[in-house]
Parts: sequence; C-alpha cells; structure tokens
Amino acid sequence: MLHTAVIGVGPIGTTHLRALLEIEAVRVDCVVDANLDLAETKGREFGVQPFAALEDLPDELDFVTIATPPAAHCALVHAALARGFHVFCEKPLTLTLAETTELDAMACDADLHLGVGFKMRYEPWFTKAREVTGEIGDIRQVVTTKVQAFNGTPWIPATGAMQELSSHDFDLIHWIAGTRPMRMVNAHLSYQRGWEAEDGFALLVEYDNGMLGSLNGCYNDRLRWNGRDSTMRFIGSNGYLSIDRGERVVLHTDETQVFPFETGPNTFRLELEAFARAVAGGETNYPDGRAAIDSMWVVEEARRWRQERDHHGDTERTEKGLGP
Repeated sequence: MLHTAVIGVGPIGTTHLRALLEIEAVRVDCVVDANLDLAETKGREFGVQPFAALEDLPDELDFVTIATPPAAHCALVHAALARGFHVFCEKPLTLTLAETTELDAMACDADLHLGVGFKMRYEPWFTKAREVTGEIGDIRQVVTTKVQAFNGTPWIPATGAMQELSSHDFDLIHWIAGTRPMRMVNAHLSYQRGWEAEDGFALLVEYDNGMLGSLNGCYNDRLRWNGRDSTMRFIGSNGYLSIDRGERVVLHTDETQVFPFETGPNTFRLELEAFARAVAGGETNYPDGRAAIDSMWVVEEARRWRQERDHHGDTERTEKGLGP
C-alpha cells in the first residue's frame, strides 16, 4: 500500500483526492493547504488528516501530489523532493525553463519519480492517434489550434496562454510524434487583454525529426465548455492524421478511417494510477520532468524570440528616425 498526501485542495486538488481514493493500491493519509480551514473541511469530508504546510507531513509518505496555483509549484516540489518524497505535480511544473531543469535533475540525482500532470495523454483520441501515427509515414508538418473562454482564474494573466492553455498540446505533439522541439522559427504573441503574459499565440517550430509545427491558441470571451477545444493535424509522407478532441480521429492514407469517440475516461485517475505504479517499482511510462522541459522550452523560446524581434524592431525604427 502506497501512502500519499494531496497538497493544495482547491478544485483540481480535490479532483486528485477523489481519483486517488479510487485506486486500491493507494491510501490518502493527509491533505495540505495554506488555508487551514479549507484543509480541515476536506479532512472531515474525506476522512484524512489536515495540515497547513508541507513541512508538517509525516516522513512515512511515499509520494505527494501538488495542485496549488502554478507560482507555488517550484518551491513545493523542491521541498518535497528534499524530504525524499516522489512527487506528482500539476502542469506547468514551474514558470521557467531553468527551474524545470533544476527540479528534473534533482529528482534524477535522488532516484525519485517526478510526474507532471499532462493528463491529455490518457484521452482515448490521443492514445489512438499515437497508436496509428506510423501509418502516415515520415511526419512533415503538424498544425494545432486551441481555444477556451477565459474563466477568470486569477493566475492565468500572469501564467499566460502558452503555459496554462496549451502546454498539454505542446506535450502531445512531442509524445505522439516521438520528437523534441529544436528551433523557434517565428513567434507572434498577442496581448489584447492587457495581461502580464500573452493571451494568444501563433508559433512556427522546427522539431528534431524534421517536422515543422504551426501551433496556435488563444482565450476568447465566450465559449461553452464541452471538451471540444482543440484540433491537431499531422501531415506525413503517406497521408495525414487529424484529431478533433472529444469527437474523432481521422486517418487518411490510401483509404480513410474514422475513429469516433463519445466519452472519455477519468484521466486524472489514469495518470495518477500510472504514477503510483512507477513509485511501486512498476512501469515508468508517465509524463516526467523531461516532458515538462520540452513543453517549457517552447514557451520560453517563443517569449525570447518575441523579445529579440521587438528589440531589433525598435533599434531599426530608431536608426531610421521613426521613434519607438
């Protein structure tokens, strides 16, 4: 029996808690939240011990899950690894590539598992796409779109559309195509909402398998959530593979095959089950720190590319006497 605690018991943390309680090989002993009243409420509701800080947790735990706002992830993951706990953290793992790389190295050096909540890998349309992607031959291009209505989540304006909205999509590209990002060719970031971070993006990315990716996403004002928020199309030397999230996968080669879907499983449970199996010494096929590094690379390179372009553009305008 594996013993665990959930850190951060807002909506996503509570979802972690419910999913973990369904896994026979796992026992949830504790919950942690900086809001002790909330932790105590969840403790009474689920019959677990509440704490206000990670430092108060017992040493006997095998792993913890972290579902706090993103700005708190890095310090909490670092502290949990330092105590010898395996850690499963919601995405984004951190807000910078340097922090993500540091935590991955820390986990590897300590021989601890570090899982990241890229749960969309467990949705059946994406697992089917990965299963059949070899049939389209060498992948030449991928085109993705992602759109959701901004729901008022307070940390999104500082986290941005790439990390909060589309880090799943970046990870899926790498996982389905078996590739890693290599070069940012072009990046346009939009700031129409006046946020600190971008509210939309259009990226052109080159991958190490020679694939070119056109990645697009934004928040809009009004869109009823029904799970159908993204599309993804891989174009290969022998055909194409099209994924409509929540609906269907189309494989077009010499013939056209349509794989329809109506509902998906509880992906929170599936990802936590996979991580628990790894902690128990079984499979290690789960989204890890290296997956977070690749996803974060896209975000950071896009922002760096945008900053360099803006700097060079300002310099050119000044040299031509056009002003800022």
